[in-house]
Amino acid sequence: MQKSFIGFLFCALFLYYSIKAQSTQEGLYLSYNDFITGKISFQKEPGKKYKLKLNNLFNTSLVFVTMGNSKFNLKKDSIFGYCDKNTSYRFYKNLNYKILNPTESVLLYSYSSLGGNKNTEVITTYFFSIEPTCPVIKLSKQNLKIAFIENGIFIDLLDTYFHNDDELLNYDKGHDIYLLNRIYQLSTISNFEKEKQP
Repeated sequence: MQKSFIGFLFCALFLYYSIKAQSTQEGLYLSYNDFITGKISFQKEPGKKYKLKLNNLFNTSLVFVTMGNSKFNLKKDSIFGYCDKNTSYRFYKNLNYKILNPTESVLLYSYSSLGGNKNTEVITTYFFSIEPTCPVIKLSKQNLKIAFIENGIFIDLLDTYFHNDDELLNYDKGHDIYLLNRIYQLSTISNFEKEKQP
């Protein structure tokens, strides 16, 4: 009885990890449209040699991909980003920015680097972009106000909902969206209603 249970447990674990490995996405988004549609190129194929080398140490401009016996060199500034273990990243000025909210309008990013005392502490800085193809800008109320200067309602809502920059990453669990994007949605609805009025 115990041997059959162990055998069943082994088979179940093998099946679980096989399915998990198949569902894990890894590869490159060649364009913004590929990112939006979830199209991954140079994707890892089961049973084949695969290596995605990002060259992060010195922030070099090339990405190297090995697939089977083929090797490819791509410039970071000619592709949108990459997916690693189902997490999406964007290349911008040779840096890799983790995309925190890939399905929302105003994209939020994090970038981690070594710093602090003797470069032993990981420091995470947050950024945003108005649209996925726009520049990556440090996340602050002031920078958001500059970027969205023409959306007065959004600027007013920023002051209403956020008292400091640390609150800009608050999450609206009720709507399953970052609060920043929720108020952006509300501002675009309000602006649309305003335009409809005679």
